[in-house]
Amino acid sequence: MNYKQLHERAIHKAESKISFIQIEMNALEHETPYMCFTQEMIEAQQAFKCKEIDTWRHILDCLKVIGAQRMIEEEELNKYESRMSGVELLQSLADLNAQ
Repeated sequence: MNYKQLHERAIHKAESKISFIQIEMNALEHETPYMCFTQEMIEAQQAFKCKEIDTWRHILDCLKVIGAQRMIEEEELNKYESRMSGVELLQSLADLNAQ
């Protein structure tokens, strides 16, 4: 897999986790205490799910920032490469490989 595929896969994973947690939270809102499952336990689960969804949203935001930075870097590289002649491009690639 290349970088773009990995990045898209990570974004999809974060979005699907957020969607699933929202479904779970919706179910917890309609949950009623029964047997040994108390209201306090339901509220604790809701609090945990809120923290979990905040974490996944933060991960998603970070992935989007990384993707934007990567696109900017690729655009700058493309601009730089378009200004170079073929010989200069080969020389710069050789220099990079030597490092």
